[in-house]
Amino acid sequence: MHNMKKEHMLVPGKPPYELTKEYLQSRTATREMIMLADCGDYIREANVRTRNYFARQGLVKAEKLLESKRVLAARKRIELDEQWDDIQKRESELRQMFIKFNQFIIENNDKRTRADQRISELKKLWEMREKQIENTLNQCDKLEKVKKLMSSKIVLYKLYEDFLNSLVEMFPEDFSNVLDILSRYDLIKHTSQELIEHQSLDLHQLEVAKRELAKTVEGYLVQLSVLNTRVASLQQRHEDAKRESRKCEELYERIRAEATEQVIDAVSVKESCWRIYQEMCERKGVEPVFKGNHGKQLDVIKGTLRDYRRINDLARRMEAEGLYASQRPCVSKATD
Repeated sequence: MHNMKKEHMLVPGKPPYELTKEYLQSRTATREMIMLADCGDYIREANVRTRNYFARQGLVKAEKLLESKRVLAARKRIELDEQWDDIQKRESELRQMFIKFNQFIIENNDKRTRADQRISELKKLWEMREKQIENTLNQCDKLEKVKKLMSSKIVLYKLYEDFLNSLVEMFPEDFSNVLDILSRYDLIKHTSQELIEHQSLDLHQLEVAKRELAKTVEGYLVQLSVLNTRVASLQQRHEDAKRESRKCEELYERIRAEATEQVIDAVSVKESCWRIYQEMCERKGVEPVFKGNHGKQLDVIKGTLRDYRRINDLARRMEAEGLYASQRPCVSKATD
């Protein structure tokens, strides 16, 4: 089937009826052509067909060989897949074994650590017990020594016991036994100790009160010095303020006098401006309309002065031209 597919690929990709038509046309054309014997072309064409045939046969053999190789490769692939799965399974089992072994080692290390800690704790406890036993033995030795000492002292204190018994016999109303005498002694001793403590406490409170009184007096002295300083500064400020007030009063009087003079000058200027404005209006023959408006009055005065100045300039120019005209004939006669 594969060989047939390869042979079919050698045929041009056209329908059979079109190929038949072309074949018939080529046959008709070859009949009409002048045929020349060409053995070399025929041999070359035969060689090409032969080579194609042998190549096709080799291709078929190669396809069969490749097919067998493919089957063998597929079988080998299946075997390799099975081996690979077996290897992966064994690897996973080996990993699980390693994990379990690692956990086992960790647990053993933990157990060993706990055991070492327990041993160290027991060792410390044993050492502590040994010290306690040693201390107990030392205390026993000390107690034995104290016992011996007390036994030796009892003989000496027997005299005091006899004396206290004699006191009980002498004062049966006050003391019933030796313990009453000792309790009375303890009470007197405790009372004297309390009195001493109260006296020391009173002395301490007295010292504290003295120190507080000294601090209070010192604070009041400091406050008095501060107040004196403040009073002196306030007196100085009062004197400075009095001097400044005198200066301000003098300055106020001077300013008031100057302001009065300026007001008087302004009033006189306004009156002069009004009189000049009235005179100019009378000379012009116009009735004054800006009675209280001094700015308008000044504008009118300035305009009038400008007009007078312009008239004066025109008069001087005309006078100068008249003199020049009167002097011109005299000059012409002299030249003649």
